[in-house]
Amino acid sequence: MKGLGCSRLFCFALLMALMEAMAMGEPQLFVVPKGGKIAVWEAEQAKSDGWMVVQHEWASGGAFVEPVEGHARPVLEFPFRTDRPITLQVFPLWWWHGEQKTATRFPSYLPYFRLPQIFEMAYPDPKGVTRLPFPVPARFGPDALDGDGKRLFFTAPEAGRIGVLDLTTERLVQVIEIGGYPTDLLVDRRHHCVYVADGLGNRIVALDAETGAKLREVGVPPMPYSLAEDGQHLFVACLMAKELVILETPSLHLVRRLPLPIGAHHVEVREGKVVVWLAPTAYDAKH
Repeated sequence: MKGLGCSRLFCFALLMALMEAMAMGEPQLFVVPKGGKIAVWEAEQAKSDGWMVVQHEWASGGAFVEPVEGHARPVLEFPFRTDRPITLQVFPLWWWHGEQKTATRFPSYLPYFRLPQIFEMAYPDPKGVTRLPFPVPARFGPDALDGDGKRLFFTAPEAGRIGVLDLTTERLVQVIEIGGYPTDLLVDRRHHCVYVADGLGNRIVALDAETGAKLREVGVPPMPYSLAEDGQHLFVACLMAKELVILETPSLHLVRRLPLPIGAHHVEVREGKVVVWLAPTAYDAKH
């Protein structure tokens, strides 16, 4: 009878612990898909800060979430547990079944295209150039990547952050707030720093590769989009300004600005030469 009494007491204590955990709002663990399969993680079941749940019969799971108006940075957390390293690829889903539009980032009150480009087109006048919008889709990241042998640095453009991955432990060890919209990054192994191009803020930011601290920043012409270096100079392809900017490393002092006929969206240094990729251009084939 004593054993039974202890057992009941233990079960009661366990039940109370579970009830307390539920009352404290312990986050639900989401199930990780196995073998390349797909799982849907409902946003209304996530740990929420700055979001509200809206019931709707057409929504997946009977509800969807939308950001609270005026909240500075709404966040949804999807906790899960795994006993081994894994890679997850995440895609946003529309709450409304049958929606045919392209999925956009959340929160919905922010514009889908944060970083507009310009498409040059010589039409209808072959002697002139018509400038049409050529938008860039929102990129969550990891997008641009580079490393120094010990760490891997990557951009998360929509969040305005740089992530740092330890290559030995394969774990995320640091998140660096940059702001703006990081379009590219480059690790300068000679000077032990990381250069980040902010396409929204029109600047180049230099970070300490060891600590992640900001060393300096310098303004550049509109929309720095791609970076390259040769050990002494940093080459910046500025898409909107249609310029190639050359900066001294690691000081980021301006060396030269070279005008381009069309905006450049990529730059590399190959065998001592600077190679620039120009943005797509359309002309009237009849003229």
